[in-house]
Amino acid sequence: MDMEYCEYPPIKRVLQKHGIDNADLPLGVVVATAELVECHLISNELSAAGIEFGKN
Repeated sequence: MDMEYCEYPPIKRVLQKHGIDNADLPLGVVVATAELVECHLISNELSAAGIEFGKN
């Protein structure tokens, strides 16, 4: 995980809301796995959901 992203205000607020500090985040370990079932082409434009996330 790039710790720089954790300082991005919307992400930092969500982490703090759940009582998570950057020092609490695990480094160098697998914290989740997923199965890729479909791919979609995306653009560099911020989606409505991304814009809304940034407002919280």
